[in-house]
Amino acid sequence: MNFDRILIDSSSIINLFRYYYRYYDSTKDNKIIFKNIFEGLKDFLVKKIKEVGIIVLDKVFDELRSRDIQEFKDEIKKNLTPSISFVSEVGSLIEK
Repeated sequence: MNFDRILIDSSSIINLFRYYYRYYDSTKDNKIIFKNIFEGLKDFLVKKIKEVGIIVLDKVFDELRSRDIQEFKDEIKKNLTPSISFVSEVGSLIEK
């Protein structure tokens, strides 16, 4: 199965930040390892969102309220997909 684009939900993004960011921010042991993993995953997500390989709907963006996520939000806010256009696209695919 080949996917051109992937739709991502808010809980997936929140879990990434909750797990990796908080560990690297609060632990002394393995701090560099967690920071490298977190930064690599964040950069990968931002890159794929900007390439439209990963779709983030505006409603998902609105659910991201944690301060830890603000830098990530600033990087992706120009690459959001309006929910209404996505719903219309899915509706037309269903009709076909």
